[in-house]
Amino acid sequence: MVDIHHGVGGLGLTSSPPIHHPLEPLTAEELGAAVALVREKRQLGGHVRFVSATLHEPPKNVVLNFKEGDQVPREAFIKLLDNNNGAAYEAIVDLTANEVTSWKHIPGVQPSVMLDEFFECEQLLKDNKDFQAALAKRGVTDMNMVMVDPWSAGYYGLPPEPGNYTPEAVGKMRTDLKPVEITQSEGPSFTVRGHEVTWQKWHLRIGFTPREGLVLHTIGYEDQGRIRPILYRAALAEMVVPYGDPAPNQWRKNAFDVGEYGVGMLANALELGCDCLGEIRYFDAHMVDSRGNVVHMPNTICMQPGWYDPVRDKTHWHHVDRRGSSRRQAQVRGACRTRPQRAESPAYLQCATRYDDRWPK
Repeated sequence: MVDIHHGVGGLGLTSSPPIHHPLEPLTAEELGAAVALVREKRQLGGHVRFVSATLHEPPKNVVLNFKEGDQVPREAFIKLLDNNNGAAYEAIVDLTANEVTSWKHIPGVQPSVMLDEFFECEQLLKDNKDFQAALAKRGVTDMNMVMVDPWSAGYYGLPPEPGNYTPEAVGKMRTDLKPVEITQSEGPSFTVRGHEVTWQKWHLRIGFTPREGLVLHTIGYEDQGRIRPILYRAALAEMVVPYGDPAPNQWRKNAFDVGEYGVGMLANALELGCDCLGEIRYFDAHMVDSRGNVVHMPNTICMQPGWYDPVRDKTHWHHVDRRGSSRRQAQVRGACRTRPQRAESPAYLQCATRYDDRWPK
């Protein structure tokens, strides 16, 4: 479930929200202000779509030398697509000065697919008279029974056998499993301040982007009175899904789920007792849709404690279907441990990113 806010932010920020660190994700107000600023300064019409808007991460030396109380530069990095001519642009918006400090045309490239393009493409075909006539010749007249799946990499065909695994299609589920409860009477061992997490001697920051989904920043370990840097930034660079079918219409097709679709844009809301168990800390995320509306995505990331079990410590089944009676409702089977994680649903696939704490304590 997502909340869409139209026109959030106005032109520029009326007041600056309290920011504790340069890597704090952009707030809903900051995203709305960034969209309004770039529209106003570049005089953008409705034919320009917003592919993504995220924090423009400051240089590494600014982040590492930051001290509590320092003034934090806040910038948004925005990708755009002009539907009139297919031109792609990148912009940097200074939210402190209320200015567009960089505007670049990126020739010869195609930005990633935007989620609302899928729905608009499907509806466009269903409303097309020629499409309806072609289906009618084949005995299909009810457009509500027609499913159109746009793919950036092409048409992937249909499964050779029915593959509907929703509860109503499967039938009676097993009932011999007893509840699993994880309790910590004194609360979790980790502490959270904004998006900063500390656990025993470990320090890290939680981030999120529409392209990569979950991002971990500035992972460090307390060692002899100092925080020893381990990783500056950890994120999923790409996920390639080759279908490996040598048939004439299929051989060229594979999906880049990060670069083409953006796994963060497809993130699901995680649920207690379903995706996560025990003492849970959830993190929401914000992004913009292609029309520049700010989208609130609740419970996109969850962090949970637990004991590691290489067999039981996994979600065996997680599925979200955007069609049918179970539309956008998560179905999860299996077990869930102390980790930041998130789940997403790119088309037919279900994916999860988890970072486990299997390091020396």
